[in-house]
Amino acid sequence: MAIVLRPHSEELSAEVNAFNRRVHSATNLTYVFPESPVSVWLPKTDGRSIFQEFFLALDDGTVRGAYILKHQPFLMGNETLSIGYYLPVSEGLFDRKYASLAAQLLIEGLELGVLQLQVLVGRE
Repeated sequence: MAIVLRPHSEELSAEVNAFNRRVHSATNLTYVFPESPVSVWLPKTDGRSIFQEFFLALDDGTVRGAYILKHQPFLMGNETLSIGYYLPVSEGLFDRKYASLAAQLLIEGLELGVLQLQVLVGRE
C-alpha cells in the first residue's frame, strides 16, 4: 500500500464521491466527505485567518481516506498557533488493508506542521 496524501482538487471529486459511497455502504455512516475541494463553511480567501483545507489519501489514484484541516489561530502564552485537525475517515473502518491509515493521516498532519505537538502533549 503506497498511500499518497494530497490536497483535494476538482479532478478528484468523482473519486471522493465513490469513496463516500463505499464508506456508507460498508458502515451506514451518514457522514460524507465534501466532494468539492472548496469549503462551503470556511473557504480559504485572502485575509481570512480561519479556513478549512481538505486532504485525501490516495492508493493508486483511489481515495481511501481523507481529513479536514481547520486553520484557526489560538494564543498560547505569547505565541499564536494555528491548529485544527478533524473529521478523519478511512476505509480502515471496514477494510483491514487500510487499518493503519487513520494513524498515517495524523502523522501526515503533524509533518505538515499544522498540528502543534506541544498542544497535544502539553507545554513546558
